[in-house]
Amino acid sequence: MYVTRDALAVETPRWMFGDSEFDMLEWHDHLLVQAVVPIATSNPRNTAAPLDIDYRVEE
Repeated sequence: MYVTRDALAVETPRWMFGDSEFDMLEWHDHLLVQAVVPIATSNPRNTAAPLDIDYRVEE
């Protein structure tokens, strides 16, 4: 989270990409409040029943 906060202090992007390490609801919620779309591959280890999706935030 400190890397994300430091990056947002410099400039506000439209999207922020991360690998499955960034599949955290706290990270997603923080970015959505900042009007940034978080894009991170879903980490199946974060749930007992993985959904058939590639990303948590989808249109």
